[in-house]
Parts: sequence; C-alpha cells; structure tokens
Amino acid sequence: MFFYETDNLKTLRSLFLFLALFVTGDLASAQIKSSKKPLDTGLNPKKEITEAEKLLFLNKDFNSIETPKTLFYRYEGKGETISYNRKSVQIELKNNSDGFVLTGVSFENKKRKPLKSILNPESNPVILYYLEYDILQMQRLTKGRPNYFRKRIRGALAEGPAISSEKKEINGKIITLKKFSIMPYATDPLRFSAGRSKYRRYSKKKYTFYTSNQIPGHLYSIEYEIPKREKKGNNKDFYGQETFIYMDKLPSNWTLKKEIINHFL
Repeated sequence: MFFYETDNLKTLRSLFLFLALFVTGDLASAQIKSSKKPLDTGLNPKKEITEAEKLLFLNKDFNSIETPKTLFYRYEGKGETISYNRKSVQIELKNNSDGFVLTGVSFENKKRKPLKSILNPESNPVILYYLEYDILQMQRLTKGRPNYFRKRIRGALAEGPAISSEKKEINGKIITLKKFSIMPYATDPLRFSAGRSKYRRYSKKKYTFYTSNQIPGHLYSIEYEIPKREKKGNNKDFYGQETFIYMDKLPSNWTLKKEIINHFL
C-alpha cells in the first residue's frame, strides 16, 4: 500500500515508519533503549489529522493533471551535509488500461536509478522520496537508525505546525504557496545522551515545506537548514542547506530527453 487514503489516524501516522517508496529503508525497531523511563519527546500529536499531514499526504495531487505529463525536481545544496554534486528527480505520468501509471528516475552525480512505478497515485511520491533520502543522509552523518528519524519527522507533522500563505512569482505567474516548518530533533532529550555528539550537532535542523494547488503535483519545494552555533559578531553559518524544488519550466535548449539526462549526469 503506497497511499494515505485512510480514515484511521493511527494507520496514517504509522505508514510513514514503513513507507520507503523509492528507497529501501531500514525496518528495524525504532525503539531507542536508553532508559526504562518514558522520555518527554517534546512532541504532542493532535487527535485529528493535521493540515500539514493533509497537504503532504492526502491532497490527491494528480487528480487535475492531464496525462501524459513529466515533472522535474532539482536538488540545490551546500555544506558538509551534502554528499552530491548534482541530484535531481524526474517523474512521468502516462495512461494505461487501469488508469494512469507513475514512473520515474533519480539522477545523482553519474548514477541513474529507476524509481518504483505506482498505479493511480493519490499523493506525490517525490515527497516521501525526499524524506527517505534525507533520513539516509542523517544516518550517514550520525550513525543513527533510519526508523528513529522517521518517527521524529512523523511526530513533528502530527503535532500540527502553523501554516502561512505567501505569494511568489514563478515564470511570470503569481501563485499562492502554503508554507510550514518543523524542527523534529530540537526538543529531543536524546540529543544530549552520551555518545550522540554528532546527532546533537544536527539537532537544530529545520525543514520548510511549500505547496500549492496551482502547481502540478502540488509540491513546490522542501528546504532544510542546520545552523551552527552563532558567535558574537559573526554572520550566521550553517552545517548544511538544501532545497528540493519543482522546475516549472526547463531551459529552452532542453528539447530532447537525451539532453535532459546529460544535464543531470
């Protein structure tokens, strides 16, 4: 099951622990055995599905898209947390006898990897692709468990982050974006545990999501930033910054599929 089409809140929030749409995730136990006493995680999930969860996972992102359609997303990043030189994702929607099927390809440096196909997708799978890839990067940086990071992100979204609106001009068009942010690790007491200095270093990581019904697939961008400790008189510095962004319009010279792939490679 790849969709978030469910009325069961517990099921909805549990899905994120096990879904790894295009990435093979670690399905080991997410329980952190640091104490017999329950920890105050600082997250207070709401009883109802939050607006942030609906925007990311229950928005029926492809209902208004005419197929065939190709969507492009590009990574832009800098800092010690970034492990790629170039990275992007391309997904395609095409009709078939059962409805429409979504296929895709990820490009990272000189590697090209097909993405698992999905029949009649309801939500945009690049959101989970981004989060699963990001979780694997957190594992690389901290040696932590992927399911632990999934649990923290899931809990932060279930807490109900505040949502604001802003206008943005994209290729001459003014669109309305919905924006919200989460900091899944900032209040986690485990960041102070012995032997978790690497985790503590990245605990102020802030994710910001931008969505819009005026954009095919609804996702405009996902950003993160991890600030370093500010020193008096110094400009703000970061361990890493990244933007995963929808490419509304490709350059005019990208006329052939081969040229697009060559650019990504």
